[in-house]
Amino acid sequence: MTDILYAVPSKHASRKRNDTWEAAEEILEEGQYCTMGLWAGNHPYVTPMNFVHKKKTLYFHSSWQGKKMEHLRKVDVVCINICIYNGVIINKVPCFQTSAYKSLTLFGKPRLVEDDEYKKEVMQLVLDKYSPEGDYRPLEVNDLLGVALFAVDLTEWSVKISEPTDKPAEGGCPVTGSGS
Repeated sequence: MTDILYAVPSKHASRKRNDTWEAAEEILEEGQYCTMGLWAGNHPYVTPMNFVHKKKTLYFHSSWQGKKMEHLRKVDVVCINICIYNGVIINKVPCFQTSAYKSLTLFGKPRLVEDDEYKKEVMQLVLDKYSPEGDYRPLEVNDLLGVALFAVDLTEWSVKISEPTDKPAEGGCPVTGSGS
């Protein structure tokens, strides 16, 4: 089976775009947390999470019980967003003020990691990322009995980057919409 990976096009051509895997990986490395969205029967469900990644797979952990687990058991795809906020882009024309950010939106199928040694290896990556001082005893497989670890094999992604420009906007604000 061949993996098919897609970069999703955006309708906002004015924002800097770079949908290469290298651009996505840069945000994955810099991001501290993500939000995951999924369909929960009759409404969307979004939750913030810590994460790590290896190549084109993102990992997150959960307890074995709760809403996240309940919903994950029923879905075939999740949407994950990582956003790095870099402040406000000031402009003398108020409607052209905006935010500076890097954003990565990912799609993939979640699957439970069941191999205990691999689970331990990935959870060590989580510890290395979020507790880099390493002031804890070595991780043991028994430490992970209450932890559900998910892998999301990434199949699509979209990178958006909004940065200050050298040329400030001039004139009035554009008029869009019906105004009703």
